[in-house]
Amino acid sequence: MNRRRGAKLVVVGIRVCDHLRAVQPRRLNRHLSYSHSVSPKLAETICVSTILCRTEIVSERHCFEMRSMSTVVPKAVGRGGRVDERETQVAAAETLRARAPLEFLQLFYPFHYRVGFATEAALSSGAISRQQTVILWLIHSEGVDGRSMRRKDIEASITTWFDVTSSAISKAIRQMAQPEPGLVSIDEDPTSGREKVVTLTPRGERFLAAMIGNGVAHIAKLIAPLSDDEIAQGLNFLARVSEISAGLD
Repeated sequence: MNRRRGAKLVVVGIRVCDHLRAVQPRRLNRHLSYSHSVSPKLAETICVSTILCRTEIVSERHCFEMRSMSTVVPKAVGRGGRVDERETQVAAAETLRARAPLEFLQLFYPFHYRVGFATEAALSSGAISRQQTVILWLIHSEGVDGRSMRRKDIEASITTWFDVTSSAISKAIRQMAQPEPGLVSIDEDPTSGREKVVTLTPRGERFLAAMIGNGVAHIAKLIAPLSDDEIAQGLNFLARVSEISAGLD
């Protein structure tokens, strides 16, 4: 919800409360009955968000924002219901930062399992396992020329993503090196006789290209309803969080 609109809705709600105070004091008291321990002005603002939400003047999402704003908006409302928009913006920003960690946490699991797993399924097309999908992606994104990668480097990277044993990684690679599907070859590392290098075969390169195409098509469907600004904000957010997370390791 636009913050200016939010502030104006609060003012409208205050006027509703003023009207109830004058003509229906009992109804107003019901709205404030759970707010007896807070200041009159804060109680009034809680009343505002309650009335607006219960009467469905605002949507459920906007209602949540209204309730969050209700703890800080009173100081931004002056005489006659005039709004100090600068104070409102500062107060709203403070509230957003305070509630954001919990909201992100509540979004994490639905995003991880619904969006993340669905994207992995689109990438693999059911032809290879989740681990094998990640291995091919690592070779593409972190390997030499996007074609080859030392086995120990694959293991080091993949174990930072999820819990998997060294033997399970070796098994996943060997399966992809079989004549079917024949996606990779396993060769000795020229710099170390004990180490192996995993390289995409021509068939593996074609499979990877199709895999990426499937992933792109899936994500294109997800972002189709978004505006250009929302897409740009999403890309920036994910890039920044990934950067910050890498710095915390």
